[in-house]
Amino acid sequence: MQTYGEEVKVYSLDEESGLIGSARFKGEAIQETPGGLWSWQGILTDPSFEPNDVWDVHDIRLEFFDGASGRAFCTNIDYPNGRVNLEITGEGLPPRM
Repeated sequence: MQTYGEEVKVYSLDEESGLIGSARFKGEAIQETPGGLWSWQGILTDPSFEPNDVWDVHDIRLEFFDGASGRAFCTNIDYPNGRVNLEITGEGLPPRM
């Protein structure tokens, strides 16, 4: 398992749309098979974009500082304390250890 609490770049999977913005990802990646894909779960906070931009796009790609990247989709938008949390789940390439 790899835990994260860092800023990530958020991209649309649509080639024309490209970079949506950045946000802080808080969550974890859990290795399902050695050398295989990892499953992601967590929340995006402090987005530099409108939350509905990710909700409307549905499928996104996250790019982490350590080189990991993966597909994800938004499962919920929550507004605790007036701040937006985008709950996401997905799968991707393993982080560099």
